[in-house]
Amino acid sequence: MDINNKVAIITGGAGGIGAAIVKRLLEHGIKLVALFDLDNSNTKKIFMDLQKKYGNRVELYPCDVTNKAQFEENFDKVLKTHKTIDILLNNAGIGSDIHTELMIDLNYKAVVLGSLLFIERLGKHKGGKGGIIVNTASILGLRNFDCLPVYCSTKHAVVSFTRCLDVQYDTTGVRVVAICPGVTETPLVSSVSKAMDFIVDDIEKKLRELGSQAPEFVADAVVKIIQKGKSGDVWVSEASQAPYAVKDIGDYANLRIPIEE
Repeated sequence: MDINNKVAIITGGAGGIGAAIVKRLLEHGIKLVALFDLDNSNTKKIFMDLQKKYGNRVELYPCDVTNKAQFEENFDKVLKTHKTIDILLNNAGIGSDIHTELMIDLNYKAVVLGSLLFIERLGKHKGGKGGIIVNTASILGLRNFDCLPVYCSTKHAVVSFTRCLDVQYDTTGVRVVAICPGVTETPLVSSVSKAMDFIVDDIEKKLRELGSQAPEFVADAVVKIIQKGKSGDVWVSEASQAPYAVKDIGDYANLRIPIEE
């Protein structure tokens, strides 16, 4: 998809990776980016900074994306005002297992709500023109990371949800892809702390061992996956390297390990 002159919604657009994605989209000529984020001083500051540079190509829709009614209301406002939505970036998330229920709601439930809403409103089977959904997962959605079991499992869920929607593309015309950032220098990473007293590992140490990168590397990968990614694609952006796609594990039966009697 050519980003130029398109309309996008991004959840968590005022966060570290989110703000970097917004800037890259604007630099690539997007017509409008609608920020869906919580109504707080940080969100307002990021929005005002963006608006100073990019004017009315950025709009703020304060809302809690874990709340289905709020998400739907603001989504429909964007659709009514701009007549279309081409891109949905389900990017909102938190990194600390301390807030277990909120993490599940934000990292996974909001992704499902947003994706199904986009397909309902823009799917070709409903008379729409299709589009693309980019779900932010994590490299921890592709492996086990015992220090953050809840976070890890929510990101596995996002990867699986994304791949499951691949086969519906011919019906909906909506490409659904996922980006899996590695450790990225954002407030989300710095806020990670041990939530469960039975976890003995040093979380920060183990995360540092995975390498790190600036948010702009993830933003560049998001631009590229919008432009070139195929439906169901899962891409990795880590350690300041070029992004790459990863295969599905396929049929679990191929991974069979006999159990001794």
